Amino acid sequence: MLFGLLSGFMTPLADMASRTAYAVAAIALPTIANTLDAIPAVGVHLNGIIDNFAVIIAGMVIANFTLVIVSQLTESDSSAEVS
Repeated sequence: MLFGLLSGFMTPLADMASRTAYAVAAIALPTIANTLDAIPAVGVHLNGIIDNFAVIIAGMVIANFTLVIVSQLTESDSSAEVS
């Protein structure tokens, strides 16, 4: 999660489509990974690897969500001062 948070704060996603794609990936990857448990011998390991990627992506989503909220709040504050 820490790597995802750092990555999200260091390289924020600019457009809404990218942010949405990352959010969908963070939700869908664990579901897909759970189906890999059916593969003998390697399914459990693949599940663990993909789950860890999903946690990193979830950290990126949280960081980007926080940055978007902060930027919108600061924009609303600056527009209130101008008026």
